[in-house]
Amino acid sequence: MHISKKSCNFALEMKKSLLYIIIAVAFIETSCTQQATFGEASRLDSICSSLFPSDEPGAAVLVMRHDSILFSQGYGLADLQTRQPIDENTFFNIASVSKQFTAVAILQLADAGLISLDDAVAQYFPFRSAIWKEVRIRDLLSHSSGVPDERGYLSREERIYGTDSLAMAYLFTLDHLHFSPGSAYEYINPTYTLCGALIEKVTGLSFPDYMQQQVFAAANMTAFYFDPTNFPPTDSAFANLSIAHAYEYAPNSSPETGEVPEGWRSGYSSSEEHNPPSPPKQGEPDGGAWYEYDYGEETFFATRPDGGLYTSTRQFTHWEQALTPLNPLLITSLLNVSTLAEAWTPHTLVSGSPWSDYQNRPNTWYGYGWFIEPATDSTRTVIYHTGDNGGFKILAARYPDADALVLVFANRSDWDRYALKTQIEDLFRLKRLSKTPSSSPETLRSSSPETLRNSSPETGEVARSDGGVDSPLADGGLRRSPETGHESPVDFYGCGNGRGLARSDGGVDPPLAPEEYE
Repeated sequence: MHISKKSCNFALEMKKSLLYIIIAVAFIETSCTQQATFGEASRLDSICSSLFPSDEPGAAVLVMRHDSILFSQGYGLADLQTRQPIDENTFFNIASVSKQFTAVAILQLADAGLISLDDAVAQYFPFRSAIWKEVRIRDLLSHSSGVPDERGYLSREERIYGTDSLAMAYLFTLDHLHFSPGSAYEYINPTYTLCGALIEKVTGLSFPDYMQQQVFAAANMTAFYFDPTNFPPTDSAFANLSIAHAYEYAPNSSPETGEVPEGWRSGYSSSEEHNPPSPPKQGEPDGGAWYEYDYGEETFFATRPDGGLYTSTRQFTHWEQALTPLNPLLITSLLNVSTLAEAWTPHTLVSGSPWSDYQNRPNTWYGYGWFIEPATDSTRTVIYHTGDNGGFKILAARYPDADALVLVFANRSDWDRYALKTQIEDLFRLKRLSKTPSSSPETLRSSSPETLRNSSPETGEVARSDGGVDSPLADGGLRRSPETGHESPVDFYGCGNGRGLARSDGGVDPPLAPEEYE
């Protein structure tokens, strides 16, 4: 069949026109997305600037979507002595967010056939009691082992300077469990420290060496574990790093001496709520000072598999990319896809557990190294972990259905993690399926810093930036006005009293258990 040159030219022109249309549409969509992102970023910057003043300890905040960083900003100071500012390259102790790295290492050994998750832990360690024949490796990973945390017998100094071996020493003589393994949730740290020892036992490498060689290198990320004998690390790979110290504010103390006021801290355990004070607002008398609160002040700060990792928000994005199905090569270098899916599967119901308050919130489960909020009719799935170690307060949340990551790494703990998390989710439309954010941009800008900081554990009142106060209801709920109300559950310490939060629209959010600090 003969096709004329004119017909060919016409077809070519049509293809060109179609290509131009596609490019134009893509340009318009990109421009609209960028414009929306600029607005969201501006609002988030306003919130964080108020929350983390430039001359105090602060935070690095990052939002990533589709491998593109939509927001990355540092606030405040990494070190109050050197006045080093925080940015996306500042290294923080990420506390219990470290657990997901330990979990991945254990899962790598299972992928390699070196262990089975159904192996009894007793196969690998000389425990005295037969109870360990009932505890499987998967029970350690999912905080469902039934193993109690009985480190309280240690002295204050032992707990302050405790190592991995000291933290889990009691396990070898333990002769009882709180419940049958796999049947309930109890969040404890020593079982993850035991996972680190298991990695050493199976591989013949030290825990830090295995993690550097098989996990961090595979994810193309820079990270290191705290070592009191080598901090900051002297290895050339970690030269010139900006490393944050953690701080807490002590009221009615003398900033000239630099000494922690006597009796100010008595030490916190993983079963105690930790609500540190905030410095006074601008213009108010300053009767206190910031004090360093990390190694030498916090108990078991130096333990590694459960909470000793240091990295930055920027480096953490490499980890996220290594765990993303869009990068099959990196996923293969870390885990089989099916194994990773198992880690992100809800295994242990957290909500309502009588054994642990930590993250004991509605619709919450634990997988292997991650907390999971499964999708509902109105929300997307959230896979996350929190971390608290000394003054370090960390959030790392991933939203697989939105292909997004939210990171807040802070070296101060006097801010409400869940209020900020909810606001970021609403600004970037990450969790809710509703198109309407729960709070207007004006509300987020004007009231969030006060809402985040000035909740009262004693009275349940929450101060607003407009001078008003949201008061608790007689039935234990918290009523917030239409001008400053949130429609989503937000955890305010001292509010709710187990009977839920009343919303301004007349509804009631489920009760939230107070968060427990490690």
